[in-house]
Amino acid sequence: MKKAIGQYNVKFYLKAIFDKRYKSLESGNPIFDQFMTDYRTPDVVNKFILSNIDDVLSEREEQIYITSESSIEVKINQDYAEFYSDLANKTSDFTLQTIDFKKIAQAWKVYLSEGIVL
Repeated sequence: MKKAIGQYNVKFYLKAIFDKRYKSLESGNPIFDQFMTDYRTPDVVNKFILSNIDDVLSEREEQIYITSESSIEVKINQDYAEFYSDLANKTSDFTLQTIDFKKIAQAWKVYLSEGIVL
């Protein structure tokens, strides 16, 4: 997990908004960051991200599309996960290997499950 996280400069941190602290993620790519932070609980990460990645990697599905709450779409196939702020644009805003996406999502899930209350 560390290699994928380091390769994409992913950092997990607490973000203060007014008088509350929220778990957040930063990678240097705002589209990817927003997509990931739209999934705020371990169960939701599991249900909507990890299970879909596993379906593609195990070849139960050839390709899957996921749309987050903020309308960021990701197209996942065996090799790559492509992130789009506008799928009609046909050019992805960010791309990473599917296996790396899975590792980052797993780390995000672990971080979300750790002690600090949201």
